[in-house]
Amino acid sequence: MASRLKINPIPILLLVVFLDFIGFGMIIPIAPLLLTDPTSSGFLLTGSSAHTGYILLGIMLAMFPLGQFLVAPILGQLSDRVGRKPVLAFTLAGTLLSYIVFAIGIYTRDIPLLIGARFLDGVTGSNISVTYAALADITKPQDRSRRFGLVGATIGLGLTLGPFLGGALSDSHTVPWFSFATPFWVAAGFSLFAVLAVLFCFAETLPEKVVGAKIHLNQSFLNIQRALSLSGLRPMLSTSFIYSFGFTFYQTFIGVFLVHKFAFGAVQIGNFFLYTGIWLMIAQLLVVRRLARMFSERQILRFSLVCTGLCPLLYLLPGVWWGVLFIVPFFTIFNALTVVNIPALISRSAGASMQGEVLGINASVQALGQTLPPIIAGFLAAQIVFWVPLFVAGVVVAAAGFVFITFYKEKNLAHA
Repeated sequence: MASRLKINPIPILLLVVFLDFIGFGMIIPIAPLLLTDPTSSGFLLTGSSAHTGYILLGIMLAMFPLGQFLVAPILGQLSDRVGRKPVLAFTLAGTLLSYIVFAIGIYTRDIPLLIGARFLDGVTGSNISVTYAALADITKPQDRSRRFGLVGATIGLGLTLGPFLGGALSDSHTVPWFSFATPFWVAAGFSLFAVLAVLFCFAETLPEKVVGAKIHLNQSFLNIQRALSLSGLRPMLSTSFIYSFGFTFYQTFIGVFLVHKFAFGAVQIGNFFLYTGIWLMIAQLLVVRRLARMFSERQILRFSLVCTGLCPLLYLLPGVWWGVLFIVPFFTIFNALTVVNIPALISRSAGASMQGEVLGINASVQALGQTLPPIIAGFLAAQIVFWVPLFVAGVVVAAAGFVFITFYKEKNLAHA
């Protein structure tokens, strides 16, 4: 369908990212209470312990990146062939459906349905690589880190408001008829709005479609093999994989940590992420863009990766909840620098005709790195103690910094 309103595609792309990540963020304060907190009114595992919930939570949260791993590279290449617009519209519609299924799963206390909903969202919601590719279509290589910084800031805004809204909309003290399913109905509404925005307001950005090449269903596995064969991209993709592997331990179990160490509820977790998100937006809008003018991606990543790895370890030290608040600004700034500069450097390493493919490969590498950690974290928390996933997160992310510093060279740009 042709765009009926010809407007600048950048605001539409940012709006899509914003609405997508608001919906994604809503699950953050709710999932730990559904499966790991027997004192919560929304606890679904009647007669089971929190230790069983740790494992089930890990499995459920692993479904989203598993779906991404299987489908993200296919979507990236598909967008090179049919355009960014139809792929974005299709994936957003799938996200809408996944939220509806998740809400029904809460109502019916059907944990397999919750797990299936997360997998569906992973399969159809692997569109961030397409968004980056669309931006790359209309952005000069030297300006991509700043444009990608806008996406990072938008993600930060979505992840700021998403958990906050998830906590507020699930609290019956806010409105009597609110429940743990309410945020997902709202998220479905956001996704519907995003679908309509793409269909009616988004102008296609792809200047020339790739014609003739086939798309293989096992492309994710072929792309991992392809990533290993690209000598110029290998150090960056290895760094991206290890970083994603480590950070996912933190991302999936920080809510569990807050629940079991500081007795947080959904509202308190949402407020924590609101505070974190504010710092993330400050980092993206003020720090990332300024440093992009002063330093190369390589210079920034040599510093930011190691510092990002140290921060989850510091989270383990405070004995009171407000002590964590002093660590959050440093963590979010270092992580924002890392998240923006990894895809920017990978994008610069690829030709104009490969942007969708290479960014899809990176999305596949990251999704592979995000698939196992939730499951491993669930078993570690169940068998040892709930804070172990944060310790593992810090060690592994710091190791990604070591790999980057040791193996990445500027000449890789010329041999990707």
